[in-house]
Amino acid sequence: MHAATLRALEFDQIAAVVRSYAVTPLGGRRLDHLEPSTEPARVAEGLDLTGEALLLLQDHQGLPLRAGA
Repeated sequence: MHAATLRALEFDQIAAVVRSYAVTPLGGRRLDHLEPSTEPARVAEGLDLTGEALLLLQDHQGLPLRAGA
């Protein structure tokens, strides 16, 4: 994706918020390479996974999103 498009979407700010939820160093490193997808099937899959995660969080409100100190 073009740099100008990423700036217009403020993708760096979105990625920083998502990165702040990384529980492990490996997760953080993977998120460092996060890029938006333009492939419809991949976007649909991501939306499905997001919906599943939302249901999981609604059913298990105590689910930790951060590693213990």
